[in-house]
Amino acid sequence: MTGPLDMAWIDTALAAARPQAMGALLRYFRDLDTAEEAFQEASLRALTAWPRNGPPAIPPPG
Repeated sequence: MTGPLDMAWIDTALAAARPQAMGALLRYFRDLDTAEEAFQEASLRALTAWPRNGPPAIPPPG
């Protein structure tokens, strides 16, 4: 079973992604509450999937 210390990397990754993700969600939804809800939903999905599969690969820019 994975303990809280083993999951710390997920919290760090989500915290680092939050500003950029929220900016994109705000531009898309044009509503702070909806953007926040969408980020929370995505975070819950990440907390479920990432411990099993790891985070998704991010393609290099360009």
